[in-house]
Amino acid sequence: MNIRIILFKAACLIAGCADAFKGLPKNLGDSAANQLNGYRSNVNPEASDMLKITYNHEFQVDLDSFIKVKGVNWFFDVCPNVPVVRQGLCGYYLMDETIPGSSGTFKQKYPGFAFGWHDTCKKLGDACLSTNLKFRYKQKDCIKVTNCNLSVYDRFMSCLSSPLIAGPSLPCSFVYNYLPLFLYDKMSSISAAVLDRPGFSPPSNQKNSYWLYANFSAPQTDQIYKIGKSDCKNRLCM
Repeated sequence: MNIRIILFKAACLIAGCADAFKGLPKNLGDSAANQLNGYRSNVNPEASDMLKITYNHEFQVDLDSFIKVKGVNWFFDVCPNVPVVRQGLCGYYLMDETIPGSSGTFKQKYPGFAFGWHDTCKKLGDACLSTNLKFRYKQKDCIKVTNCNLSVYDRFMSCLSSPLIAGPSLPCSFVYNYLPLFLYDKMSSISAAVLDRPGFSPPSNQKNSYWLYANFSAPQTDQIYKIGKSDCKNRLCM
């Protein structure tokens, strides 16, 4: 077993992980979507086709039901028969799983949805999602949209304002995993699971984590959004 997974499970035991899972309250899901929409409205230079994000509560209900069956630690288990990327953690492959009480998978019921991002935060509780989004948005100066490669997709690495600023414990740590998707013009809907568990190989002060899934077309290049004046309300297209 991967040593980092062993350390994660040990941290979970030390933190007193319980089996109870409540799910994210509806108002906090809507608040997270509105938070992202605020960030998306403030892009500079302007984005011409930026979609407005909504929170998919039906996905949330199915996600909560799934977690109550599988348990929160499922996200950090190594899934069998998956490509050996991203440590093979099950959370990256949720869309292939069957929805409880259904014969269909998440992918079949929610076409267009895929893994978005996984991140950690210091405090337990549902506020993890909003506080983490706020923290990551503070990294906005780490991205320079005019740097983005419009020919190939390289996980938005070309969008960094400098190639040397995104390492662990640096002000722009891992920004390419988060901020470009916050502002990705083809993302239209999100849903998340806040687990009250340490994340995968987190800093020692990060006691909580969440997994977010989103409806977006897979990037073909590092272009985050098209630059140009928007004719949509508050710059966001419905």
